[in-house]
Amino acid sequence: MSVEGLTHEEIGQILGISPAAAKQRLRTAKIQPKAQTGRMNFYDESVVDLIREVPKSGRPKKKREPKA
Repeated sequence: MSVEGLTHEEIGQILGISPAAAKQRLRTAKIQPKAQTGRMNFYDESVVDLIREVPKSGRPKKKREPKA
């Protein structure tokens, strides 16, 4: 069986981020895989552009007050 698409590891490689970060961005953007084989999910090539701008998860940086 041949499945077309990208795994979260390949998406991470394309974007220059870790596979875990790519997987988290896919979850944050609520993007569903187009195919699944066993435990491996495959995503359409267009999702790379969709998750490129998804903000990182976690606590936002604290704003610093200027010293008087």
